[in-house]
Amino acid sequence: MSDRRKREMAAAFEKLGHLFLAGVPFLQAVRVAADECRDRAVANALREIHRRVSIRQRVDDVLSEFGDTFPVSVQLLWKVGQKRDLEQCCLRIASILRAETSGQP
Repeated sequence: MSDRRKREMAAAFEKLGHLFLAGVPFLQAVRVAADECRDRAVANALREIHRRVSIRQRVDDVLSEFGDTFPVSVQLLWKVGQKRDLEQCCLRIASILRAETSGQP
């Protein structure tokens, strides 16, 4: 995955984390993140998450289907974080993706 895509994905997950912290409902937050995402593949995947969650499908199932867009590390962090603290999970995913693009450990 390109650094540009990782940065866009990081921005999308950071936005989700902040929206969740502000109390924005899940589907609305995902729609906002998708609309503001500049990477077409990430935006389309977020739109698909929105569509599928609205018909009661699980986010982690959608993430796994978009394996070429969402790396395994994101999928695993989501599976763990969604059950505990979704806001912090999203912010942690953003942090990890940013660290990968800056070369920091």
